[in-house]
Amino acid sequence: ARGVKIRVLVDFGNTFPGKRDDSSYWPSRSLELQSLISEGFDVNIIRGTEKWGIAHNKLAIFDGAFALMGSYNWSYTSENNHFENMGFTDSKKTIAGMQAYWDWMRTLSVPFKEAQTHAWPQTVPAPPQDPSPSVSFNGETLPSFAFSPDLAVEDMLVRALGAAKKSIALAMFTLTSPKIVRALAAAKARGVKVRVLVDKSQHDEDFMKPFVDWLAFQKIPVKVLAGPNPDGPEYAEKNHNKFAVLDGKLVLTGSTNWTKSGFAT
Repeated sequence: ARGVKIRVLVDFGNTFPGKRDDSSYWPSRSLELQSLISEGFDVNIIRGTEKWGIAHNKLAIFDGAFALMGSYNWSYTSENNHFENMGFTDSKKTIAGMQAYWDWMRTLSVPFKEAQTHAWPQTVPAPPQDPSPSVSFNGETLPSFAFSPDLAVEDMLVRALGAAKKSIALAMFTLTSPKIVRALAAAKARGVKVRVLVDKSQHDEDFMKPFVDWLAFQKIPVKVLAGPNPDGPEYAEKNHNKFAVLDGKLVLTGSTNWTKSGFAT
């Protein structure tokens, strides 16, 4: 109404939801998304690669001068039933990187009316990354931002964990990266205080239980956490965070679960 140019990118599976065979949850398109589409907003659809690939981002850029990112889905369950995080920035470098990433995703997207018949590719070009890493952490130089799909993100996280000297506090919805859990165990072995907090609904699933059990075997404290509302629907109650705090001075956060799917698809 006040003339702001609004462009939206939404995940294919969230726009055209279907029930997964391994889940009892029946998803549906949100009324908010349906309203944007019906009212003629500029809504494009993007799809991840491979079977479980999704567009998992939760980011926004305002006036090219302010941006937000994190694990927080813009949904009522995030507001009422999840533990989440959202970061804000006015860093010109980070905003420029996020805008380049959004523009890159836009080139891979299609308008809503074309999405169901579009021949979605199984591979995509590498996303933009930080051209001049400048974050200094205990002798490691790390990028200010990193985007998926790109397995280099996993290696960057391993380097960051490998540089920790005192403490690692990790909160992760889904954790199934062998490289990451080995890096956590290596940190514990060199005297770093490592603590892990995972989601209750995920921790005992077949795909995640071996990783959680192995960390516990390494004598790393692992705790589980459901959502904040004990009266809420069980399917919605989640510890949905994806962040780590290293030595109390470096934060790794975003929308990426530390999984092969999160890094690669």
